[in-house]
Amino acid sequence: MNSPKHSIATVFDPVFLQHVAPISHPERPDRLAAVVQHLQETGIWDRLKILKPRPATYEELKAAHDPLYVDRTLDRLSLRRTGYLDMGDTFFSPGTKDAALAAAGGSVDLALAVYAGEYESGAALVRPPGHHADRDTAMGFCVFNNTAVAAHALLRAGAQRVAILDFDVHHGNGTQDIFYADPRVLYVSIHQSPLYPGTGAADEIGVGDGLGMTANVPLAPYCDDVDWLTGLERLLLPLIRAFSPGILLVGAGYDAHHLDTISTQQVTDAGYAAIAQRIVACADAVCGGKIVMMLEGGYHLEGLSSGVASFLRQLESRSDDPVLKPTVEARHSTIAAINTALTRLQPFWPDFANRGPHGQLGPLEARPGDDYFL
Repeated sequence: MNSPKHSIATVFDPVFLQHVAPISHPERPDRLAAVVQHLQETGIWDRLKILKPRPATYEELKAAHDPLYVDRTLDRLSLRRTGYLDMGDTFFSPGTKDAALAAAGGSVDLALAVYAGEYESGAALVRPPGHHADRDTAMGFCVFNNTAVAAHALLRAGAQRVAILDFDVHHGNGTQDIFYADPRVLYVSIHQSPLYPGTGAADEIGVGDGLGMTANVPLAPYCDDVDWLTGLERLLLPLIRAFSPGILLVGAGYDAHHLDTISTQQVTDAGYAAIAQRIVACADAVCGGKIVMMLEGGYHLEGLSSGVASFLRQLESRSDDPVLKPTVEARHSTIAAINTALTRLQPFWPDFANRGPHGQLGPLEARPGDDYFL
């Protein structure tokens, strides 16, 4: 029997391809073009509701960013020239202003539409990406923090709690920092460490009123599907369930793919399908399935396209058929990172931390050949 199809709204527009990268730069228009082509070839594209983005307003941008940063950045991009907003990562071209404003504005409208129940779920297929953009800094290919701008819009629209889960191989330092003291937003991330930007340690849990509202699972180089699923299932997804948000925003990066040379992670296509299944099931359980995928990194075109397609298939099918059930345990270093985060989080989540998400975690035997430790 065929599963029922669930509606997915998608933000996409050719304006995102006008953000043109220098030769050999990994964050290039081909990324998004390849994703769209793959979705068209597989028939997924025809079942999506395509929303045309509009530019983010000044008020929306300054909710997440310092007004001086917004002014300075927009003034610079308005010159319609080519250059960098930082020391050599975050480029801009004549089409960057329109693309960056549309990426943020489209993300806002998509998140609000899903939160209001107009669509069951959403996928923001936008660029430039956003999760490295801090309050007052462009970095890591990111101009404006699309997810943070959308989250602030949700809070203004009445959302009491917003959860953000980031599984890009690079830590979303900008998103974490923007909400580091905000108890209304839970930010959780799984990523490689050491790796750019050097943040996202397991003991980073928030400050002030936001203490306990940040959780990180930093993974050692050469981790695989088992480690990624363990980090999600034993810490990050149980935290989201305990937080019980009104909507889940997902920073979806596919640069941990085993073919992507920007990292040394070993996540397979099946691994990404399993990651999508676990995340969507969590959203179905805690916020009525209100989930929006926000595209971040991923630089191997086939790995990126396959990963996005698997997430959209899961949004559409909500399938609970078994996908990649690990038969071995995660690395010592992965369990150590989870335990460090649990120890730090315990004062703020006493019931959750005392029992552990799947029983109290303890030392596990290393897998054969596991000789890399943080």
